[in-house]
Parts: sequence; structure tokens; C-alpha cells
Amino acid sequence: MSVVYLSCGFISRNIPVCHLLGRNQTQLSPLGSSLFSTSSACEGRRGPKPQDHTIYLRKFNSLQLYNKRGTREFKKQQMTSKRLLPMIDLGIRWPGKWNDVDLEPEVRVTVIPEMIPDIIVPDLSDCDLKPYVSYRTPEIVQSTFTSRDLFDSVYSKKMFNDFQTDRLDEEGNPKHPSEQELLEPEEAWRRALVTGADLFEMRSDEAPESDISTILSAEEQDDLDAKKHFN
Repeated sequence: MSVVYLSCGFISRNIPVCHLLGRNQTQLSPLGSSLFSTSSACEGRRGPKPQDHTIYLRKFNSLQLYNKRGTREFKKQQMTSKRLLPMIDLGIRWPGKWNDVDLEPEVRVTVIPEMIPDIIVPDLSDCDLKPYVSYRTPEIVQSTFTSRDLFDSVYSKKMFNDFQTDRLDEEGNPKHPSEQELLEPEEAWRRALVTGADLFEMRSDEAPESDISTILSAEEQDDLDAKKHFN
């Protein structure tokens, strides 16, 4: 015997349907073995809304699969001159021309030197504009880096050490010259034009004061002290 119970929101206990319908329990159909509830109808609750399946279609169409759609044979055909759709370059400007597989299989890209971009540096010799510097930058007063400062930063320490250790010959030339002292004028000029040649390992104000003072004269020492004061 199968009994079907009816659950209502205003009833605190389950009541068999046969009691409500006034029928015998033996007259119920075998389909009555399943339980059903009418609480949602009694309380006025709504069921779930049907989902909009077009939202998945919209998301799929938003995928940007450039040059990737189609079968493997279709994508191979796209690499030849018999392509059905134009290839999308994604805005990349290649320094050359792409070749088709069926026409030139050994060379994929033909490089064109005129298409290679170059860095163009304008001549600002007559330009009155100054580089932008923020007002929050602390004020720095520094004199011009002269040839004397360049000489002190490269040769002064080596010359003083050679003089203290008696490594100079009768003419004042070093007995063990360094790499900078062995440079020819042409090679030194070429290195001065290389990018980053204005970066030095040691400046004149970083050298020991005793070393510089023994080499420089009194007037040159005063100029060096004034530069240190401004720096």
C-alpha cells in the first residue's frame, strides 16, 4: 500500500491525501508512491526562472581567436597564396614581407632594411627650451665638468701612487702604465663618443684630499675646494 502525504504551510503535520479526498488508501494509483509538496503554492513562492542560454553564446563570440579558428588543413591553407581569409597581423609592423609557403618555402620573411626603424636624435643646439624638472626636485648647484676634472678622475690617483712608490722614470713617465695611459689619441677620442662615456668610476671630489693637494698648486687646490663646497 502506498500513501501520499500532502504538506501545507498552514498545517503543522502531514496529512494523507486519501483523508482529504475521502477515499480508501487501497484505491491510490502506484504513481502515488512519490511525495509532492504544495508548500510553495500555499506560501506564494516562485520557482527558479529559466536561464537565458544566449548569454553563453555572447561570451563565446567575444573571444578574439585571431588566425586560430578552423581545422588544421584550413590553417595550412591560410599560410599559402590560396588563403580564403586575410591574415590578421594584430597591428605588428614587421621589418619585411611575409612569404607564402607554396611560393617561397625556404624563406618565411624577407627582411627589408628600409623598414627597420632607426632612432632619430634631433639637433637641439639652437633650441631655447630646457628639460622638464619637477619643482619638488631639490636644488643642486654644480659647476661644469671640465677637462681638469676629467684628468683628475682618471689619472690623478694613479700618478700620485706612482710618485709615492717611485715608479716613474727620469722623464716622469710611468714604468707600469695603466690601460688608460696606453691609449692613443684616436682610440681615446673614439671611446669618448661611445654611449655612456660620461659615466666615471671616480670623480675628483671622491679622491683623497692628500693625494690631490700634493699634485695641484695652491690656486688649483682653492678651485677644487670651491667646487666641493658647491657640490
